[in-house]
Amino acid sequence: MILKQRAQSDENWAVRQSAVRELARGWKDDPDTLVILKQRAQSDENWAVRQSAVRELARGWKEDPEIQAFLNEL
Repeated sequence: MILKQRAQSDENWAVRQSAVRELARGWKDDPDTLVILKQRAQSDENWAVRQSAVRELARGWKEDPEIQAFLNEL
């Protein structure tokens, strides 16, 4: 899926940020979405992309204790 590719490797941080948001909002049930969001939250080179990934994790998976623990470790 092109959206997954853009979230992970687009050269433009704004494209990665938008892709992260759209993945979280439109493809929450896709098994790759959570993995990609966690990766972006931890290691994207741009702070805005990391921030967006954290926000989307906190919003979309707020009831998940695993995600809460993950966010507490960041």
